[in-house]
Amino acid sequence: MEEINLKDVVYSALFVDEPSKLKAMFPPVHVNTFYHHSTIAFKPTPQEVSQLAVGKKINLPIIGRITTDKVDALLVNNPLSKNEFPHITLSTAAGVTPVKSNDAFKIHKELIKRFSTPQYIETTLGVFVNGKAVTN
Repeated sequence: MEEINLKDVVYSALFVDEPSKLKAMFPPVHVNTFYHHSTIAFKPTPQEVSQLAVGKKINLPIIGRITTDKVDALLVNNPLSKNEFPHITLSTAAGVTPVKSNDAFKIHKELIKRFSTPQYIETTLGVFVNGKAVTN
């Protein structure tokens, strides 16, 4: 991993290798688009960060989708995630932050459409620090 201060890590995540491929698979519903990661931990401890296998490639199973008037997100099988509903935020409505995807999964469980067969997307384990993803 490149030299970073572990205390500066904003979040750890599985970063989507080709967001444009994911966008082609699941076109955006809302105006703000994201498509870039599935969070493992927000503000992880330096110890948690030091234990990550940064740079590891993971073929991430996509197992469902939720769409509301505020967010559109994919449910993923990310066993590393501390989120109750591990996901990738695809898009949000104007003025809505991507963190609202967590609320959508909790409040609108009935809107989760689970896929009969998982789809997969290539990701790389990394951290977000100093405004950028670090995956090596």
